[in-house]
Amino acid sequence: MCLGDQLVGWYSWRQDVVTLSVTEAEYIADCEGVKDASWAQQFLKELNLPLKPQLYTDSEGAYELSKSPKFARRSRHIEHQFHYLCQQVRSEKLEIIMIPGKDNPADALTKLLPMTILNTWKIRWMDTTGE
Repeated sequence: MCLGDQLVGWYSWRQDVVTLSVTEAEYIADCEGVKDASWAQQFLKELNLPLKPQLYTDSEGAYELSKSPKFARRSRHIEHQFHYLCQQVRSEKLEIIMIPGKDNPADALTKLLPMTILNTWKIRWMDTTGE
């Protein structure tokens, strides 16, 4: 989770839910991120800093599932609690943004990547010029 350009929270864990597809697993992970973003939004609102959270996802399936009710038939087996993401997007309390996998900084922290890609992220993160 970032506030502006600053990282203010991050975690990684193994999901304790069995999923039937990668899309479902990504959707559930995005939902967990939305819950954290909703908490942060409420906290910042109490500090008179109202902001609309943005969730970046590199899963096209999870992105489409959160935006479009036409996928309801394919997602009816997903537990109701995980549709909180959909509710927040449709009520415009949160914006979901598709980000290409190559531009997703979370991959450097959660996936086994070639050293060239890790070095690219290292350079980007260590850049103090703000560019």
